[in-house]
Amino acid sequence: MDRRQHHAQSIRIAGNQRCRKHDDELFLRVVATGEEGEDELMTARVRQEIGTALAEWDEADPLLWTMSEWVGNGQDTRQQAIKDFELASLRDGYAETFLLALKEVALQRRHTVALTTIDYEVTGIRNLLRICHEKQIIVGKVSRINSAFLIGLETIKASVSPAYLQTLRRLFAANRHNPALFDKDLHAEDFPVRKDKRGFNGKKIDRILASALTRASMVHILNVTEEAYESGKLDLGRYSFLHLAMQTFARPKSYASIQLKDLRSDKNPETGQVTYFLDLPIPKTGVHGEMPKASIRLHPNVGDLLAAQRQAVIERIGHMALSGELGLLPLFPAIDLARSKYAREHKGALKDSNSCRKAYLDPIRDLTNRLLTFNVLRHTVATQLALIGCSATTIAAVLKHGNDKTARVYVDLFFDGLMDKLSDVLEPAFVEHYPVFDEFCSKNDPIPPAQRIVSEDDETGKRETTARCGREVQCNYAPIACYECRHFKPAYDADHSINLDVVEREIKFADDAGLAMATEARRYKHIRNCIRVVIIVCDAKRRAMSGMAPN
Repeated sequence: MDRRQHHAQSIRIAGNQRCRKHDDELFLRVVATGEEGEDELMTARVRQEIGTALAEWDEADPLLWTMSEWVGNGQDTRQQAIKDFELASLRDGYAETFLLALKEVALQRRHTVALTTIDYEVTGIRNLLRICHEKQIIVGKVSRINSAFLIGLETIKASVSPAYLQTLRRLFAANRHNPALFDKDLHAEDFPVRKDKRGFNGKKIDRILASALTRASMVHILNVTEEAYESGKLDLGRYSFLHLAMQTFARPKSYASIQLKDLRSDKNPETGQVTYFLDLPIPKTGVHGEMPKASIRLHPNVGDLLAAQRQAVIERIGHMALSGELGLLPLFPAIDLARSKYAREHKGALKDSNSCRKAYLDPIRDLTNRLLTFNVLRHTVATQLALIGCSATTIAAVLKHGNDKTARVYVDLFFDGLMDKLSDVLEPAFVEHYPVFDEFCSKNDPIPPAQRIVSEDDETGKRETTARCGREVQCNYAPIACYECRHFKPAYDADHSINLDVVEREIKFADDAGLAMATEARRYKHIRNCIRVVIIVCDAKRRAMSGMAPN
């Protein structure tokens, strides 16, 4: 039994409990009793509420604490994340009052940032202080950061992570008037930093260039997962999850928070065509309670998959919901309920973003043998939007950032001329395999007739300009073969589902023919995924141009 489970079982709020208010936070001193029920003092557990988060620690050792967070309302309330923190290992080199002041700053940070950010910051400060103590930059215990400490840090900064140095500097900027942490005569310029020669965004650019997917990689992922899904090696949940992730490019917390009620549909009474919408939860730093949502129109293929996934969830875990509350079930629940106590206690919900990645994205990464993370998907669409000239503001809107600060790195990447390199990690034939995103056209552009690619569906009667051929005269294989051609310039505002529907019928015909048409079926399935990739990026382009921001 771990420490948290032990206290959950042994703590009772007894008559000798103390409760007090301080700075709008609630402190509880809870006394644990022995197994026989006698009032034997085993330990005192302190709890402090900060917004929707709860911090807990033993009164005997306040430098070891946990923070957990509850989300949702009413019957849907559930514990989302638990983070463990410790500063106790620094006691040999730092005064208790200094370390307690650091802890208090970390607790109060929950008013403005997520638990994962607090975890990152505490880890960075702890590692920096540990290195300083090991290097003996100052004699005796440090009671606060002063000029002598910073002079010593300057001498060893080459052995300290630039991120740790930046974290310390940000800590000072936010708490410069806290006498328990910093001397009053310090200035921001006194804090050592290590700067990338290419500027603040240098390392970010490296990460983006090393991870953004090429067109060939995206098609490969779709090809492999489609074959696995059709053969039964990949379940509906993960398959539908991938297609949603490749359209929305959201953060994992968004996917883990989607409920059945968030998927909506609207059926045209005349045509019978169903249009799907998803109310996608958008994590907002500093916002407690229920997350705001952005309504997104889904591609019909993605909508159909999610509708099937919704029905599968109802059949599998519908018994976990109360009458009339099926809509509160997660659209992407835990895969193995037997191994997840949290999921069993919270209507099948995933515990946190990490659980979402392990359950849904990691198996696809292993299956496709491609570097595939949520950030990779976001980097992919953002670099393409920068390439076609979108501003940081529009990129931020598509990625649902609160501001354009983070998105500026993609624009910097484009203007620095680095987009053509895309790192040695990517396929050398990038220019050959990824030209579809280099340039877009509009179906309303004055395209010469010899270069205008017109798509037509004889069964539905749809006819529309969908692209421009980069050659002087288009070939005889247009428009279906165009989607894997390097001369193809897709119209971002065209309905490429015209060609997708045609290919779908060809696939059905080939599958019905059996082994004789197996090669033809595989060929058309590959082209279908090429079309899907174009649809994904054209959709992102349209959203960027319309300035679509999160609701």
